[in-house]
Amino acid sequence: YGNVWIGTSDGATRYDGQVFEDLNAGWDTGDIFYDFESDNDYIWAAMQDDEICRWSIDDVDDRLDCWDDDDGLPRAGSGVGYDGLRFIGQNKLLVMTNNGAAVFDMSSLSVTDSWIPSGGANSAPVVQWDGIVYLGLDGAGIARYDSLNDQWLTTWDNASNMLPDDDDGVLEL
Repeated sequence: YGNVWIGTSDGATRYDGQVFEDLNAGWDTGDIFYDFESDNDYIWAAMQDDEICRWSIDDVDDRLDCWDDDDGLPRAGSGVGYDGLRFIGQNKLLVMTNNGAAVFDMSSLSVTDSWIPSGGANSAPVVQWDGIVYLGLDGAGIARYDSLNDQWLTTWDNASNMLPDDDDGVLEL
């Protein structure tokens, strides 16, 4: 929302077109930022330590809250954090990991649904079209989420004859 957010392995900064301002993570370790989403009120960040966090868009010095697998988000996996965030509807945030995905309700600040493939999968591209979120997963096909009806749909994969051999994973959507 009017800013460029830059995440690195040592922190994050916001560029508003004139000034760079560091985002205060609020802790000494785990300052790796994988992805950002922002709206009029908050900046949301996918973090290394298996958590998503938010800050007020007006005051990046104070982190407001963080959520992790104790709050219902899928466990991200060894050495990897949540690696993707996407707004997928009114007050809905899709949180992606290499072990699945979850829908986070930004009004109730809670996980409303999650998807964890059997055997795990590495996250890949995401696209939203006509109310359906398509999440390409390495070795697991394409997970689909109906953001209008708040439900996971049948996964497209080679076992369902929807995709060719997907052992190499979905490379692009």
